[in-house]
Amino acid sequence: MSRASGASGVGEGATLAGGRSSDYGKFFIYMVCLGVSFGLFLAVRGPGSGTVFWALSGLAMLGIVMGALAPNALGILGGVIPQAAVGLAIALALMNALEHVTFIWPAALVLLFASRVLAELADLRLTLAWRAPLRAHPPAAAQSLGAALALGGFLALAFEQLLAFLLMTPDMRLALSDGGKSVGGIVIDALRGDTIVHRALVYLFFVVVAFIADAWRLYLRDRRMLMLFGQRLREEAEPGTSPVYSQDALAGALGLALAQNPGSWSLLACRNIVDAGRMDNRSDLPAFRAATEFHYASRRFMKGLIPLLPLLGFVGTVIGLSITLSQLPHDTSQAGRAALDISASLGGLAIKFQTTLLGLAGGMIASTAINLLEKAETELLAECALLVSAVSRAPVEVKRVGE
Repeated sequence: MSRASGASGVGEGATLAGGRSSDYGKFFIYMVCLGVSFGLFLAVRGPGSGTVFWALSGLAMLGIVMGALAPNALGILGGVIPQAAVGLAIALALMNALEHVTFIWPAALVLLFASRVLAELADLRLTLAWRAPLRAHPPAAAQSLGAALALGGFLALAFEQLLAFLLMTPDMRLALSDGGKSVGGIVIDALRGDTIVHRALVYLFFVVVAFIADAWRLYLRDRRMLMLFGQRLREEAEPGTSPVYSQDALAGALGLALAQNPGSWSLLACRNIVDAGRMDNRSDLPAFRAATEFHYASRRFMKGLIPLLPLLGFVGTVIGLSITLSQLPHDTSQAGRAALDISASLGGLAIKFQTTLLGLAGGMIASTAINLLEKAETELLAECALLVSAVSRAPVEVKRVGE
């Protein structure tokens, strides 16, 4: 019967606390890709642009290059220079997209790689805060708002291009040929809306989708960490026997795994269960509580964005109704009543409700995705408890099993 050593976890944890070179390698690759895509964006968008555009673009490119080549000297973990440069690149790409230019893929690539840079930077900052909480460190978060804004812009641009391509197909033309009387025609016509409210709804929806996608990424990472930890416990057991650990040995094995993967929610949940059994059955220990608060801080913000979708759609409808009513004739004489065209007004009102349709549909889709994610996370925590209960036995219980 094998036992895991807690002392080895402390030693290796101290060795690994110096940094995460593999994670910085990913950050460097994303920064290089961002620099290349931003250079392509300048080559396409730059000719004919004014001095202000080139000045802002030069500052953004300089910050990207400096953040990639000299991260330690320029505060990569603080993120001041990289975040400012990436934020400026995002702003320039989004403004270019709002100008309805034909060739938008350079701007879309800038948004895509900018989102990956900010997401990786958020992971690095959270790791730094987790490994050295007593040192001065920048504010940490489980998910990056800037990454969601950038990825949402990329998804919105990709969706517009996909929709434009589909509208050229015979099936889409057939759906629109009936004047929007079918369900498909109504939805497609709403998605084609080109008002500022229509575009804001599409962008906000994809920002929420980007937040949810990043949350799924973190969930899959935690699930992988739990699977690897369970596999390690099975490999350390003697051949032909089931792994059985004392609570101290299991806590040591978890300490080693957490030193290699700091802040893993699933591993901290296992550690919380083990420590609760070792310390007078107290639950919700500080480490797990801290990881949970980081986790749910981003989740609460994400959930707060979802009600904005139907509200923004309703605002668009109210604005449209106000414009329609203001255009009705105010003359109550017989000539004014004759000039009133009820059929035209009702046709205009149908268009005004498109934003409400988009907002309600987007809110339902986002709420369903959030519920599925939280269901999967609840099941993951239950698997943590199941794993601990399967391999953890008190010494008396181990003797009884042997007998």
